[in-house]
Amino acid sequence: MIWHDIAGSITAGCISTIIGHPLDTIKVHQQTQYHLSNQSFIRVAQTLGMNQLWRGIGPPMMNQIIMNTVMFSVFRHVKDMTSSNDETSFLISSQNASAILAGLLSGFATACLSTPTDWFKIQAQLSHQTTATGRVSGGGTSSISLLKNLCRENENQ
Repeated sequence: MIWHDIAGSITAGCISTIIGHPLDTIKVHQQTQYHLSNQSFIRVAQTLGMNQLWRGIGPPMMNQIIMNTVMFSVFRHVKDMTSSNDETSFLISSQNASAILAGLLSGFATACLSTPTDWFKIQAQLSHQTTATGRVSGGGTSSISLLKNLCRENENQ
């Protein structure tokens, strides 16, 4: 059963990230840059360039895979522990209460894991800032070199 959870988590994480990451990149640029805030989705995509829409996709894809794996596994484990009739379970009489408890605990676990990687994802998306003239600035840094630079910058804070 655990392998089904892992396979489903990997598939769901990859598909959701490949589809959602370009939209999230545009949203982050629109939120952080005033001159892009009133532009349409297509205009922002043209300004950034199509290859830049997937910039920094590695960390969020890994985040989604890990987060989904933890979420599915914790949910199943808590649900099994609270609703089975063997001696290791903490029997909860209502299936709804068991599902609510499993959902709360799996949601808490995934929130603890996703916060650091979401911060890194946003930093990667913003590492290519668009200037007032519409040109993209910044170098073609990898996720690893970006992480090193962010660690160096935040050492003194």
